Amino acid sequence: MAIIPYSNDQFAEEAAAFAEKITPARARWEYCFEAASFVYDSPRYGRCVCLNERTLPVCDRIVGVYPGGAKVRLGKIKRLGLDGALEWDANERRTITKPWFTVGPMQAWHVGHLYFARVKSHPHVVKIGFSRRVRQRIDDIESKVKTPLFVEKGQMRVGTLADEHWWHKNWGDHRISGEWFFDPFTTERTLPAFLAEPAKQEAA
Repeated sequence: MAIIPYSNDQFAEEAAAFAEKITPARARWEYCFEAASFVYDSPRYGRCVCLNERTLPVCDRIVGVYPGGAKVRLGKIKRLGLDGALEWDANERRTITKPWFTVGPMQAWHVGHLYFARVKSHPHVVKIGFSRRVRQRIDDIESKVKTPLFVEKGQMRVGTLADEHWWHKNWGDHRISGEWFFDPFTTERTLPAFLAEPAKQEAA
């Protein structure tokens, strides 16, 4: 069984506090923009902010808009900033009466924990995942890969699936396979058996 230095009560308390924090519309749009955006150094245009297409459907669900609705709204935030987009929505937009930046009810199932589970024999190999049932999820992974895992104190944080996408995007250069990454702060690059064999990487 994986070593996880967090209690079930702590998981529940953190999830409830986080959901309350991002329930207001402004907080939710700000959160989604931060989670869905990344900086890209373009050879032609220099440094620019981009939106992660993979994260946008998650943002649709978090803010409670129709599929594809978050993309155009986050694009407006990217161009005008959050304050500018909200001001445009309130004062300048005339074609549709319903405000663009309203949100649906906050759903409890959106919130869980992002975890950084390390391979005990190769602690420089990290699985970055998201779950509402972290203990069960990591135990399932251990059973699948047949090797012990552990989570260090401070290596778990409350959030949504959008946070998992943010980390996967920003650690993309360190990806081994799927959700498995090398820790970029170490130089060790050996692999555990379940990742060393190409045929087994898909199953992991």
